[in-house]
Amino acid sequence: MAATIKGVFSDELGDLELDPKLAKRLSHFKHAFINKNEDHINFFGGNLLGVDIVRYLQADRDQWFSEVLDIDDVTLTEKLYSLDAINEEFKRTSDVVNLTSVWLLHALYNSKKLSTSEKEKAMIDVAYMLQVKFITSIFAHYFKFPADKEIAQAVYESLSYKFALKRAGSWNALFIERSKDIIAHNSIHFKTIKDFNDDEAILYMITDIQGRIREVVKKMYAVLIQMRDDKNRITSTSSVALTTDGEMILKDRQRSFSTYKRYIHEIIPDRTTFIRDEVVSVITDAMHTMSPKLFLDVLEHCSANYGKANHAEIGELCDETLLHAFDWLSANKALLRNQADLGKLLTRLRSLYMASRMVDPTLLKMRDLADSIVEKSSTSKNKAMQAALRTGLQLYIVLRTFTMNYYS
Repeated sequence: MAATIKGVFSDELGDLELDPKLAKRLSHFKHAFINKNEDHINFFGGNLLGVDIVRYLQADRDQWFSEVLDIDDVTLTEKLYSLDAINEEFKRTSDVVNLTSVWLLHALYNSKKLSTSEKEKAMIDVAYMLQVKFITSIFAHYFKFPADKEIAQAVYESLSYKFALKRAGSWNALFIERSKDIIAHNSIHFKTIKDFNDDEAILYMITDIQGRIREVVKKMYAVLIQMRDDKNRITSTSSVALTTDGEMILKDRQRSFSTYKRYIHEIIPDRTTFIRDEVVSVITDAMHTMSPKLFLDVLEHCSANYGKANHAEIGELCDETLLHAFDWLSANKALLRNQADLGKLLTRLRSLYMASRMVDPTLLKMRDLADSIVEKSSTSKNKAMQAALRTGLQLYIVLRTFTMNYYS
């Protein structure tokens, strides 16, 4: 009886033809899974967390063994579970699909019937589906129900490029990129793939691949939870106090822009009209790390200095902020259909204003203008507080302008 993982696979799968036909079956298995239904298509082609339900089912396991590998998984499982190295209580490292996948990477790499390019493609397909299997299990733990699409979109927009999914652009691209990393010659697992002699290294390879994909989800999930809680807080406050002019703004964008732009410029010099307690409350609730007192100092500075030659940035910020808001809303019309959508609007705009890396020239200009105002009006030298005040000011301009008719 074989005493190692490699020995078991040599005994049970030694006759498997590692040829172009197998490579084709692996490719078909991957593409069939990706295109299984609308949720799968949307997930792999998109970049949202928890919105589209993707599951690796028993039917997929059965297909892996019967159609892709054409092997008896019952006997293989019994032989693997008889090994001292395999502990059935450790679900990830004792799962036979996982073990078969890492063995297949080794077998494909050493195949004499595949060209270098055919090997690489087949190995990427195997590593891709192993990660997919892991992430669907992770999703099943984190998402008993689908996440709110608006919040998930805001999460992705808020991510910096230190997040792997943000760099990749889609889940499909991320899995391909990670698969290439796993099989690369400089990979920490390359020796395991090449030789497959060390049982401990084989099991570590499984836990490491799963752990890395779990970290991607875990970090994004933390952002999602924070945004969900913030949205609930924003919505609960704003729905009681304010109503935006949503439908009116969306019906005639060009005329509305001129009207609302003129309105904000008219009210800023009048402190009582410009600074409204209800709007201040909504914004300070949205920016819970921002000092309410310092925020009022910024707003009062804007009101007291609007129109002065050495404070032209106040009027410019209003123009740029409203122009961006109207352009953005024209592409996201559903966000101002009713009063309850105010929370969604603020959540999404806040994500855009707080993004750590920007390429939109309008957003960059808005940031510079708001920074200039905050530097002149706030006594705080704390960078995080200045950033919060900057974002709060931009949100206030939008919200105060869009509540024109509420206060008229």
